[in-house]
Amino acid sequence: MTSNRVGLAPLWTVGACALLLASCARDSGNPAVVAASATPPSPASPVSQACAGIAGALDPVTLSSGVAAPVAVTRSAFHAATAPTATSVALPDHCEIWGTINPRTSSVDGHAYAIQFHMRLPRQEEWNGRFLMSGGGGTNGILGDALGGLPGAPQPDNALARGFAVISTDSGHDNVANDDPQAGGTASFARDPQARQDFYYGAYDVVTQVGKRLVGRYYGRAPSKSYFVGCSEGGREAMLMTQRFPTDYDGVVAGAPLLRGGTQNNSPQSDQRLAALARQMGLRDGNGLPALNKTYTDADMQLVAGAVLAACDATDGLKDGMVLNPTACTPARVLPHIDALACKGAKDAQCLSRAQVGALKDVMRGQSNARGQLLYRAWRWDPGMGGVADGKLNPGWRSWFLGTYAAPNNDAVKLALSAGTLGMASVTPPANFASKDAARYMLDFDYRALSTDPAVNFPAAGIYTDSPGKVYRADSTDLASFKARGGKLIVYHGMADPAIAFDDTATYFTQMDAKTGAASFARFFPVPGMNHCRGGPATDRFDALTAIVDWVEKGAAPESLPATASTPAYWNVAARSRPLCAFPKVPTYGGAGDIDDAANFSCR
Repeated sequence: MTSNRVGLAPLWTVGACALLLASCARDSGNPAVVAASATPPSPASPVSQACAGIAGALDPVTLSSGVAAPVAVTRSAFHAATAPTATSVALPDHCEIWGTINPRTSSVDGHAYAIQFHMRLPRQEEWNGRFLMSGGGGTNGILGDALGGLPGAPQPDNALARGFAVISTDSGHDNVANDDPQAGGTASFARDPQARQDFYYGAYDVVTQVGKRLVGRYYGRAPSKSYFVGCSEGGREAMLMTQRFPTDYDGVVAGAPLLRGGTQNNSPQSDQRLAALARQMGLRDGNGLPALNKTYTDADMQLVAGAVLAACDATDGLKDGMVLNPTACTPARVLPHIDALACKGAKDAQCLSRAQVGALKDVMRGQSNARGQLLYRAWRWDPGMGGVADGKLNPGWRSWFLGTYAAPNNDAVKLALSAGTLGMASVTPPANFASKDAARYMLDFDYRALSTDPAVNFPAAGIYTDSPGKVYRADSTDLASFKARGGKLIVYHGMADPAIAFDDTATYFTQMDAKTGAASFARFFPVPGMNHCRGGPATDRFDALTAIVDWVEKGAAPESLPATASTPAYWNVAARSRPLCAFPKVPTYGGAGDIDDAANFSCR
């Protein structure tokens, strides 16, 4: 009845497929991922058999290199529907599958590699006809849960629960299997040229092809519409699809997109400036390195957040502990308030030392080379740099730039994560430093001679035929092909993002609008106070997925997104909501009514 080789032909006829899917009993599935049903499963059920029958070889796909690569579904499991809990929504009956594309052994490092994919397919009558791919994060290497988590703050809702067929991928390497602590740790995959190419751009299109093929195979018809949603590295992947693969997706949501990876994003200058401050203060960690995490206390960061509020809170017409107008909160407005924090005498809890003020201003200015040319845009002064909720300091900015104050050794995310993306994935040849030396690599990296053209800095060399400066990016302002095929794009970015500069995305969007004309197909939503992808004193919970679907399928262009705060305790209120406004409009209080209710604001 079924073939072990799965090609483009349906696994069943369309009518039989619907009948079989409608008459299922249930497998318990993987309890580590989806809770088991209270009703014992019937292993002989037709739907269970259909899910099991999808495992096996698929027709090859063509990689970006032109090579025909083998594809296989390696495992499948049918899961019964689950009831909602306090932390999760109800999930439908679905078939969960895992598979590989182009499994191989590297001739460079001897490691086994494959582009792995993970997919969940609701049963026929619960499928909404849509396909969604979730983007990754960091340097990927994690397969993802294929649930399709929504943009914004963590929330129980997800795309699978809404009836989407969902796929995710590790982009061609595995953070466990391919972790070499002597060569960049989880970034050691970058020694292998094919793994690099898969991560840069190659994996996402072929996984899309395979995912759509499996949708057609399982349901007997292609998806009606396709969507891509991602933040950070996943935001880069989302933008990549609009630029390099413009026909793959109808709607794309890109959060805090890593428009330029590598040397122009990782800002070793900021780490080195904070290290210089730590040396000046006589601070060393347990490894003998400058203790970046001790350079500012939590109370110090609260002083900074307070200074930003004093400068900018009222620029949107309302003092509410938020800066809603990104264009009004300029360095010229903020810096006098930062300078005023400098102690007149000895350092105490109410002021910063002059050295602390100077270092912070240098960090926020952005990264420049020895000729004074700006390599990466300045960071934005925003109250999300600090903020206290329920007595706890907002961890976003601190965890990325400084690290945990009480930690015995440096644990700043930028110091560790950026070393891998910079030293392994962004230079040719890769630096091959040991994991334990990641912080040293960042603190010793010489950025002073870098060009403003990233392709010049580390060109293709030897076996590395891709220049990271050319391909580890997604900043083309020419989205004409995506626009012409009717694609729609939503971009969002937290104004207090400590990982990827908000101003870089805002500038890109303005330039893209000038080049392509954004009005008919793209919207940019700043999120005041939000850290990297979520968190901070912000209304950081919003539903961009519904917005993009309505735009693609109903023609309803979003001019605002209703948003609520995941942690309203930042303002000592029970709840707070705001509209997120399409740039350059800002949320503006109408002058009457509850200031914590979005209904009393409009976008102007």
